[in-house]
Amino acid sequence: MLSRPQVEIVRYRQMVTRQDCDNEFDNIAAVYAWFLDLTLSPTVLGSEESFVDTILQLFDNPLSEKRESHIPPFYEVGLTIKAKEPSSNKTEALRQYAKDENIRQEIGSALEAMTFWQVPLYIGKTHRLADRVWEHVNRDTDLANRLEKAGLDIQRCLLAYVPILYLDDEYADLMPLEQLVEDIITRLSTPGFVRRIG
Repeated sequence: MLSRPQVEIVRYRQMVTRQDCDNEFDNIAAVYAWFLDLTLSPTVLGSEESFVDTILQLFDNPLSEKRESHIPPFYEVGLTIKAKEPSSNKTEALRQYAKDENIRQEIGSALEAMTFWQVPLYIGKTHRLADRVWEHVNRDTDLANRLEKAGLDIQRCLLAYVPILYLDDEYADLMPLEQLVEDIITRLSTPGFVRRIG
């Protein structure tokens, strides 16, 4: 069996104010990732129509910023990562299954578990986690605005982080360990809202 590293998960509603951030996070070195929270509320799970609509709306939002460029001499191109919506057959199957409350609960549980199987929206690193999370939540960085521009609300996201505890003066000449860890994870997971690696 694989060992699991220490990963902490915090929902947006737990970090709305500066005091929340100070209570939830220590000012430690860490690598963190923002994910779209796929957890469905009890209200959504309780309503057949709301359930289907909410799931289908998940396919409306892009999973990355639009990357634009000019290809000389004539072309302007733009690329966005977006999940392809299900076929009409699968959409109809979803509507039929949604009539059963137990199946809605089953699909809801699977989606919640999938929150961490998806590609993160953003990965970052910091020496002071509480301060950095507050900067994102308070819009002192442009991450929330970039998510919003793409149709995603940071309030529908959650944050997972791994503390970087091994900080030793022996390695003072090298780049900070959290920078290296962030670089490796970002290259392997290709988050759609990272503008530059490192």
